[in-house]
Amino acid sequence: MGSPSSSTRVKLLDAALDLLAEEGLQALSHRTVEKRAGASHGSTTYYFRTREALLAALLQHTAERDRQLIDGLFNGADLTVLDAAATRDLAAAGLAALLGDPHRRLAYYELFLYAARRAELQPELARWREMFVRIAEATLLGMGVAEPAATGRLLIATVDGIVLHLLSTPDEAMLAAAPDYLMTVLGALVAPRPTGGQSADR
Repeated sequence: MGSPSSSTRVKLLDAALDLLAEEGLQALSHRTVEKRAGASHGSTTYYFRTREALLAALLQHTAERDRQLIDGLFNGADLTVLDAAATRDLAAAGLAALLGDPHRRLAYYELFLYAARRAELQPELARWREMFVRIAEATLLGMGVAEPAATGRLLIATVDGIVLHLLSTPDEAMLAAAPDYLMTVLGALVAPRPTGGQSADR
């Protein structure tokens, strides 16, 4: 069990995420977070001296939430021995998990975009992204892909695009088709490339 101070910190971060999801970055301030969390005046400043410190902590907090989500999803599965059917099932479960709380996921993407414009926040953003890339890399390595890290980055970029599209324009048909689409993309990424300057259909 965490200490009272650590639970207050988490409560403030969760309140900040809710504000970010509902009203955007413009609504985020030390005072609005305190009001949303029902915390005493000055408590946000105690843990996060500046707004930038609060946003950096939010990036860490959301990355930890995603790590817990992934741990629960995989439950210790050996990603290096998955066959095509298991990989497809994992893709479906992963997409469902990422979209399970759409308001929070929108807040995550808003943090992504904000951090992209702030050099001091980019290391946190990179660590978050690497967590997903390592998972993709482990799966691709088990499939015998020659360049699992590079291919994993492209696959994660594809997942990002699908999730962002479904968040901005929800579509049940696309959600149902997305795992098979991902497998098609994966097949194209790992297919042998033609050599000698010849096209693939020769």
